[in-house]
Amino acid sequence: MVRNLRVRLLGDLQVEGCEPARLGRRQVRTLLKILALHHDQAVGLDMLVDCLWRDDPPARPADQVSVLVSRLRAVLDADRVRRTGAGYALAVDWLDLDALKEYAAESDRRLAGGAVGAGRVAAAAGLSLVRGPLLADEPDAGWADAERSAADRVLSRLHQTAAAAALAAGDWANAAELANQVLEADPYDELALRVLMDALARSGRPASALSAYAEVRERLAEELGVSPSAATEALHTAILLDEVPATGRLEESSTGGAEELPGRAGAIRELDALLDRAERGHGQVGMVEGEAGIGKSRLLQVWSQLVAGRGAQVVSVPCDELGRALPLQPLLDVVDVLVRQRAPDVAEEVLGPDVAVLGPLLGVQAEPAGATQLAALTDPGAGRALLFAALFSVLRRQAEHEPLVVITDDVHLADSATIAWLGQAARRLADAPVAVVAARRAEEAVPLLGVMTIPLGKLDLDAAAVIVGPDRASELHARSGGHPLFLVELAAAGADEELPASIRDAVEERCARAGAAAATLRAAAVIGPEVDLDLVAAVTATAPGVLLDHLEEGMRRRFLVEKGPAFVFAHTLVREALASTVGASRAAYLHREAARALGARPGADPLAVAPPRPARGRTGARLDHVGDSRPGGGRPLRPGRGPAPAR
Repeated sequence: MVRNLRVRLLGDLQVEGCEPARLGRRQVRTLLKILALHHDQAVGLDMLVDCLWRDDPPARPADQVSVLVSRLRAVLDADRVRRTGAGYALAVDWLDLDALKEYAAESDRRLAGGAVGAGRVAAAAGLSLVRGPLLADEPDAGWADAERSAADRVLSRLHQTAAAAALAAGDWANAAELANQVLEADPYDELALRVLMDALARSGRPASALSAYAEVRERLAEELGVSPSAATEALHTAILLDEVPATGRLEESSTGGAEELPGRAGAIRELDALLDRAERGHGQVGMVEGEAGIGKSRLLQVWSQLVAGRGAQVVSVPCDELGRALPLQPLLDVVDVLVRQRAPDVAEEVLGPDVAVLGPLLGVQAEPAGATQLAALTDPGAGRALLFAALFSVLRRQAEHEPLVVITDDVHLADSATIAWLGQAARRLADAPVAVVAARRAEEAVPLLGVMTIPLGKLDLDAAAVIVGPDRASELHARSGGHPLFLVELAAAGADEELPASIRDAVEERCARAGAAAATLRAAAVIGPEVDLDLVAAVTATAPGVLLDHLEEGMRRRFLVEKGPAFVFAHTLVREALASTVGASRAAYLHREAARALGARPGADPLAVAPPRPARGRTGARLDHVGDSRPGGGRPLRPGRGPAPAR
């Protein structure tokens, strides 16, 4: 019996987990194809007889169909094929044609919404399903003509979307290749022509773009008697006038070393420039952004020491999870520090006329608030505005004698009122010598107007050599990917190959904040370094749309990155840490399901579906996951390379 009925009709008939010989004679297989094509809908007896025997039906066709159904039930399961008043219906768990349509719809939707990476992944997953034309082993089956034409249209649209997504991602070579595939199938497709022309022009081959245009224009004129559309002509003109820039994707440049903080000289220069503008009386707000462990807190610590040496006032406060329940807590902490730096008898000078509003919140004895202030404080909107004004007033007053620098770390943990205050700070402090510098995780960032963003990336090899020494720099930089936390912890771990607990705990904490996406990311980590969308969907029984949402969340949180038309784990250590959180039984189940799904693909590599080698995990038992990309690691689970999609 087939426990999970997954049927493939794109190409020859294939039932996953069921050898073709078990299906028996040709008519049983044809019956399965007909019922699978119309799965969950009753197919009438007349239609079945016509499809099975065409112009030469048997004397008692109903009895013959009943015999074939019995044989099919014996292979699949009696409950799989139901008899209804309208005919017979087959219940399937998955059909490749349905998945193709779903991936095509998801790809269109993601690309239209600006999610280029997810659009490419969905398109690639859909194209990977195609082993040939629909029902390739029934080339003369007239009963499948309508479905075959519909499948061809879906596939053509999917190729178009994949080409457009590659173009939007700046992958000119892949975009041109995909567009060429569409034009080979439909030489009049102007959308594909425009993608091809655009990709060729942007990759520095305008002559080839113009040649492709001329070829299609001639074909349209001679065979259809029409001219290219206005959109195609406009692109042709832009290429002639050299108005389509030849460009490529920009790579993030690494920063140079600095004696104070290796690899962060550029970030420190940006912070210094921000302070310079504030000292001239133009208040500034800067936001240091980067993933967990990238060195945001260390950068702020070093820079605050440098700033203090310049004679500026510096107040540093952190945000934490508990503070989320306390509106404006980080800013009240700043004012509290300023108050406590003064003698008790002059503390109220810091608060000035705002003591009636802020004093009770800070435990400072003050005159009761006036009637107008009390009325405002009882109204949520007016109360917030009053508190904002009081906080801005205190900072302005404090900066009258010397520039003031306010540093707030981990503002991704701050409450919404604090974030709203930061959004107003650049405008409300524009004429004051105040610099507000905050740090947050980029994946949890909320857009703020007027805020200068200072992104922190990975360290280069030179910076790594300063931190861990030249002897081990190359090895540790390669394994850590230049991530400061990983670099330092790996160096501290010495020659021990076991993943340091600090790295595992840091990744676990980040993953837990991903919500529903966390389970998907952990499962994908067990399966391999590259996310095979269709494979993960099959193993986790997750709908492609939901799965793409989870993977996009993983990319937003820097667990995944785009690599062509696929998502891959940003770093081997991140994947190792995620996989180590999955229990042995669950990991074995995921490997088994992945091996089963891959084994059903044509041309699958037997080594790719072999049981994984164990590797050391948290308990000390070996737990190496299939797909380990470290030198000497296991081979990744990957789809077999079948024949090129037929059109």
